[in-house]
Amino acid sequence: MEREIAYEILKEVLINGKYASLTLKTVLRNVPVERRGFITEIVNGVLRHYYYLEFQFADDTRPNTKMSFKILLAMALYERFFMHKKEYVANEYIKMVDGKSERGFINAVMRKITDLKEPDISTDEGMAIKFSLPLWIYRMLKAQYSKDFLAMILNDLNNIPKVYYRINRNKAHFEDLCDLDIDILNEDSFTSKRSLVDEKLFKEGFFYIQDLNSAKIYKELALEKNDIFLDLCAAPGSKLFNTFDIIHPDNAYINDINPKRIRLINDMAERLGFELSHVYTDDAAVFSEEIIKKANKILIDAPCSGLGVIKRKPEIRYRLKSTDIDDLCNIQKAILEHTVTNMKKGATLVYSTCTLNTKENDRQIKKILAKYDDLKLLEEKLYFDEPSADRFYSAKLLKIS
Repeated sequence: MEREIAYEILKEVLINGKYASLTLKTVLRNVPVERRGFITEIVNGVLRHYYYLEFQFADDTRPNTKMSFKILLAMALYERFFMHKKEYVANEYIKMVDGKSERGFINAVMRKITDLKEPDISTDEGMAIKFSLPLWIYRMLKAQYSKDFLAMILNDLNNIPKVYYRINRNKAHFEDLCDLDIDILNEDSFTSKRSLVDEKLFKEGFFYIQDLNSAKIYKELALEKNDIFLDLCAAPGSKLFNTFDIIHPDNAYINDINPKRIRLINDMAERLGFELSHVYTDDAAVFSEEIIKKANKILIDAPCSGLGVIKRKPEIRYRLKSTDIDDLCNIQKAILEHTVTNMKKGATLVYSTCTLNTKENDRQIKKILAKYDDLKLLEEKLYFDEPSADRFYSAKLLKIS
């Protein structure tokens, strides 16, 4: 049963272009808790290593081999070699195929593979296969980073991320969570050895899911109690809710272009016990000049390629196209220029992304600084600590005149 469910999810992601996390979330609602872990590991494991797994059987398949067969082979190989199952686990996947010739094909391929082979890592193509990246992404990162830092990025890509939680100080203190077997990491964040999403305290909004590094971004704003805060690209909302440790929700102006994502923010606000007074669904590149001028602390958590969260969302590598980068950079540029043009003197802007692509990060900031001489860069950061956390970039800018 679990393999069949994982197979259907992988087909939705790799053939139909669906998001893995959303598909898993939807499907697993109807699956007993004790079976969810196996399904999640198979799905995310195959997605993290698909190009490498495909490389193992590439010589035994043809260009017209069905993608569904390739997915089954990748699943069988992942379970056999990454989950260290016995060789006869292949039989479980052979049973999932209709037709004698199809079963024979999978059986023949699996019998031939007795160990995993390695690509030639002296070539770009081989390195891309080894780390299951599209060649263009590998080459882009290679061109942007030193050899040593590139090695760190590549080795980090397929780490299994932890689930991090962030306490909601509007409702709770850490001592309220003592029965949940938590490991406190700092004044805001914690982990647990088990999933907490079905716990009563989670459903009642005592804490919420947020990556460890994501939870640090809002601190760059250096918020004070009476600040007027503008979050221009607010979804999914966790960074917004971080700010309510300091400011009142009435002092927050919240915008996201996607009405569905705004509804999710409102739902989360209700669960956490916050009432949002100023909520908008506008294009951030043409957002109200009046409100921008009103704010003295602004966050642009910009739409980006997401290469910093690829280990948590491994399907990004199969969805993202090289042409998407220019489109994203143009969107980021338009939002930055509109915001900077209308900021008041003394206002602080934090620009952040969850990508490692320098074209969307420091190169974007260099361009905006070159265009606006009334803008000062206060600080730049690349969040690359904690091997199981996501990767973020942030730049803190001050309007000086």
